[in-house]
Amino acid sequence: MKRYLYLITILFSLNICRAQTRHTITAVIVDSVNRQPVELTTVAVLKLSDSSLISYTLTDKKGVFAIHNLRDDEPARLLISHVGYGALHITIKFTKAESIGLDTLALASRILAEVTVKGEIVPIVIKKDTIEFNAEAFKVRPNAVVQDLLKKLPGVQVDRDGTITVNGKGVSKIKVDGRDFFANDPKIASRNLDADMIAKVQIYDDREDDPDHLLPDYKVEKIINLKFKKQFSKATFGKVAVGGGTQGRYQLDGLYNRSINNLQVSVIGNSNNLGTTQFIGTSLSGFGASEGIQRATNTGVNINDNFGKKVKLNLVYNFNNGAFSNLQSQNTAQFLNDTTLTSNSANNIHSVSNMHTVSGTLQITADSATNIKYDPQLNFGNNNATTTSSVKTFNNFNPLLSTSFNSNDNKTNIMQYGHSLAYYHSYTKKGESLSVTNNVSINPDRSKTISNDELVSYTAGLTSDTLARLASSNSRSTNVGLDASYNYPLSKTLTAGYTLRTHYSQNGTDLLTYDLDPKTGQYNVFLASQSSNLNRNEWLESGHPQLVYRKNNTTLNVGFIAQTQQIDNQFNQSIPDLNQHFVYLFPAISLGFNKISFDYSEDVRQPSVNQLQPITVVYNQLNSAMGNPNLKPTRLHNFSMNYNDFDSQSNMYIFLSARFIVENNSIIQENFVNAEGAQLTTPINKNGRFTTYLNGSISKSFKKFGEWQVRENTNINASAGRNFFETNNRDGYQDTYALPITQQFYISWNDVVEFEPAYIINPATTHYELVKYPHQSYVQQTISLPLDVNGPKHINWSINYTHIYNPLVAQGFQRQSNLVSFSVARALQKKDKGEIRLTCYDLFNQSVSASHYASNNAIYDTQNQAIRRYFMLSYSYRFGKTE
Repeated sequence: MKRYLYLITILFSLNICRAQTRHTITAVIVDSVNRQPVELTTVAVLKLSDSSLISYTLTDKKGVFAIHNLRDDEPARLLISHVGYGALHITIKFTKAESIGLDTLALASRILAEVTVKGEIVPIVIKKDTIEFNAEAFKVRPNAVVQDLLKKLPGVQVDRDGTITVNGKGVSKIKVDGRDFFANDPKIASRNLDADMIAKVQIYDDREDDPDHLLPDYKVEKIINLKFKKQFSKATFGKVAVGGGTQGRYQLDGLYNRSINNLQVSVIGNSNNLGTTQFIGTSLSGFGASEGIQRATNTGVNINDNFGKKVKLNLVYNFNNGAFSNLQSQNTAQFLNDTTLTSNSANNIHSVSNMHTVSGTLQITADSATNIKYDPQLNFGNNNATTTSSVKTFNNFNPLLSTSFNSNDNKTNIMQYGHSLAYYHSYTKKGESLSVTNNVSINPDRSKTISNDELVSYTAGLTSDTLARLASSNSRSTNVGLDASYNYPLSKTLTAGYTLRTHYSQNGTDLLTYDLDPKTGQYNVFLASQSSNLNRNEWLESGHPQLVYRKNNTTLNVGFIAQTQQIDNQFNQSIPDLNQHFVYLFPAISLGFNKISFDYSEDVRQPSVNQLQPITVVYNQLNSAMGNPNLKPTRLHNFSMNYNDFDSQSNMYIFLSARFIVENNSIIQENFVNAEGAQLTTPINKNGRFTTYLNGSISKSFKKFGEWQVRENTNINASAGRNFFETNNRDGYQDTYALPITQQFYISWNDVVEFEPAYIINPATTHYELVKYPHQSYVQQTISLPLDVNGPKHINWSINYTHIYNPLVAQGFQRQSNLVSFSVARALQKKDKGEIRLTCYDLFNQSVSASHYASNNAIYDTQNQAIRRYFMLSYSYRFGKTE
């Protein structure tokens, strides 16, 4: 532990390194005509020698800016710019004074000063609700992808798995030149498009489904729009990559894009068996341990076209083929009074899936006030999965209770259609609008499962047995909804709204179960007690009146939801139907003030028809389940608080989010377990369950000093909760606490060296009450040290060291691993369009994938098969032709 603390101390010390005399420049920016302050003016400090960016900031509401920590040995100038005004250029003359005041500076409108200076780089521009970054101001390595560029933008964070957040908010989609680009998966754009094609990166709120801005800011995600450089607006471009390595590892990638006027066609394809160890962009920072061995082949086509100015069309096709295999070890320790029941299992898992997805968006703008949007999606495919397990069960009194061998072969066919059809019309009076939305989802699935279980018992309380069974299931799910919302402004600050909703759903499963006839070898012995024909019809109607008050930085939304539900549960098999009727009144209130907001709402969660069925289902000799028709719906009370702040002067953003959820009539599992390990589970209601979450992120980009640039990011994802359980008529509950903290730095020197150290500490504790179960506490730690070096010319080096330590694992499980990976690349051919790369993953052959957690009265340890050391040689080539 001490060595990690020393490391963190060293990393933090980088933030306070200082050299030479430091200066601060301040001024007030006003309009040259009315002398009013000009907010959100970009003030950039550029080198005199090459106009490269040293630092930048934005003016506040009073037009004031301050730029700190400027060195006097660096001749520089100010570039002051704002949309609608001519740029202002000032050469900085340093004096002995640390503070340089430029008093009041006036910007003239562009009409009066229509002068454009070529080669100027304005790093950030605010255009109404859009933040626009100039990609030229944020240098990246050759052959970098968009993901590498986004990492350099203030307030933008890219996690190891490629998930993107902006000032703590999620990114719903990435557009290209304002048009959808594989909209269902933002990672396709961020991981496949080259950074050097991008001229601007625009970030704005995703209000596509909230044109009246009724949702509070903290509930709104972000959209990233990538604007291509001019030469790529009418061009053919793409890239291909091929790689092969030891242990049979391979990688194939391709991207083709063709743009002709309004028509844009993009085709991507990739295939590899690298799992999460594949190389992304130009960095190893995303490398991690794999869970099992995965092979994935994906292809996709994205088509955009405009038919005049009123009709926009986007079509997307994706095909995904995947194969997964895993040799898994599991250890489960279950506490039963004075008995600890332990199961050790070895599992061999294999699956193959094929999935086709066809989706699109048709947007019709009838006029300036009317918009129609149709979003259909069709999914179809299949999945075949096989699992074999050998299980050994014992307790602290008997060294061997039973052994079992289980095999499970499942084949599933999947089909799903869904659409959203939305109509929106804004009236002459500002703020008055009508929107109507229809949502449809139809999902019929078919599956067959063959199970073979052989149990050998070594105790009198359990009988040895063999089971061979076929389960054929046809499930169906249909959901149809219609929503209508009308909003009317009562005044400049007060808007009244009413939403009427009706929804119908039909869900059911026909399950036919057969045992094997040993005489014929056919599964034709019908088991009526293990078969079912369940069906549920549900109707929901609700009305939601609300008042929205807005003034300055304050927003107050007050309303309630009146809801009725009629549910018809059909169990068949001569079991009477269960008809249910519910009436609810849910209050809803949210308050936003400046940078902080509060929210309270209520909801209800109905038990499933499977949980309600009054029969007992025997899965095998050790596992049975019984339904409970007396279950009540779970009522949820949701409290939340959010704080979001971005200080342009200091380049710092802070995001905090807290949620607290209290449940009435929670549904938990009541277990009856005997000493031999056979158990029967039944769902029951219980009051008192709660969960709380605290998520926070603090990021700061420090002023550039010399050729050094430093940015730090701290993330907290804390959680706490209480969960009840009941085992053998003994009530108990567990309180769980987790406090994962991630501290990450981004350190760059002259765009040659990039270092992104990260330290993750995850303390977790589980306490049991009302039962004598041992408490569980552990601290998992991860340290990651990725380093990238560009040079000498045309050469790129990348190395990453990751250490994972988990102190509390079952006997025989690996506690720690040291994962070292590296790569070296050489740019080839004209304009460095080609690249050859040698990569080594897991140099010391220590990769491990393991997990440890406690739930109810049991502790679970799992260790998965992981990809280990391999070497790979790859070649990539970028091509392009402009018109």
